[in-house]
Parts: sequence; C-alpha cells; structure tokens
Amino acid sequence: MTRFHEEARKRKFATYRTHILDTDRNAQAFDFNNYVYLYIVYILTPILLDTLDPEGILSPGKQGTWLRKYRDGKVDRQ
Repeated sequence: MTRFHEEARKRKFATYRTHILDTDRNAQAFDFNNYVYLYIVYILTPILLDTLDPEGILSPGKQGTWLRKYRDGKVDRQ
C-alpha cells in the first residue's frame, strides 16, 4: 500500500477516482462497518435497478450495473 493510501485510510478517506492499478488498494478503504458500503453498491443497487427499471430503459450497464437478465447471461449485452 502506498503512503498516500495508508494515510487516507487512517483518516477514513477513500479516493473518488483512481487509476485502474490502484482500485484494489482503494477498495480496502471501504472496510468500515464490515464493508457495508460495498454491500450497498454491489448487492442492493442491482436489486433496486431490477425493481425500478425492469425493462432496462434507463442507462443499461451504467457503471457496471446490469439488469438480472444480463447478469445471469440469459441475454447478450450487445
């Protein structure tokens, strides 16, 4: 871990955007409350998307969040 990431983690900060090579280091900063933030992003967000936009009209695949039919591989994403 770089000194920057260590210092930010001590102060409970995480970078908003990061280089692709630093994504794992940055994700380690979200360990508070048993990684609840990552749970919200990766578990609850897709559930809300499936509920609120079942047809996938609003930005399908935006920021890696796909509808269930695309996540399960039932339909080709293209």
